[in-house]
Amino acid sequence: VVTAITKDASRGGAVDADMVVDYLVKPERIVRLRQVRNLVPEEQWAKVKSAHAQELLSTVVKGTDDPLRNIFNGRALRDTLDQYGREVLTEVHGKQWVDEAYKYSQALMLAEKKMSLSGGIVAANIALHPLSNMPKLLWLRGLAHVMEQPGTFKYLTEGIQLGANTKAGSAAINRVLTQAAANARDETGSAKFTVTAPQ
Repeated sequence: VVTAITKDASRGGAVDADMVVDYLVKPERIVRLRQVRNLVPEEQWAKVKSAHAQELLSTVVKGTDDPLRNIFNGRALRDTLDQYGREVLTEVHGKQWVDEAYKYSQALMLAEKKMSLSGGIVAANIALHPLSNMPKLLWLRGLAHVMEQPGTFKYLTEGIQLGANTKAGSAAINRVLTQAAANARDETGSAKFTVTAPQ
């Protein structure tokens, strides 16, 4: 399968994103992953990044569809990142994304130690609230897309560390909120979509 994926990439550049994630995004296959990464056009690789983000998030998002009740588990996020390893994650998402994802997991773990989900972690929950009324799979896909945007982890980390009630913390969270709302509209395919009227 790995050889077939590599051949498909060398022929036309298009690959099945889910197959790449399932068979290549693994520490022991970093050489093959790098080969495919170098062959696939950027617009195709964006699909791989999104598919992997969905896979990653499915292991660290806990609870119901409502992110105000449950969202990220900081330790689970950090452990999942460690399972893939920095080299693999950097190959898929880039160094900046990996660095910011690790910082975010640390910030979540610190917040979890200091308070319950009704405290500092609400900063991340508020930012992602526009996606909460979508079906679970659509919500995860939308969330994965938001997480792929430059600066998302950085702004979420700042929001948690500074607190949503501070001016700087609120500004950081609002950046992600705007991004999430725009993405929610894109995912529904309707320009009429609003945060208060997801139908």
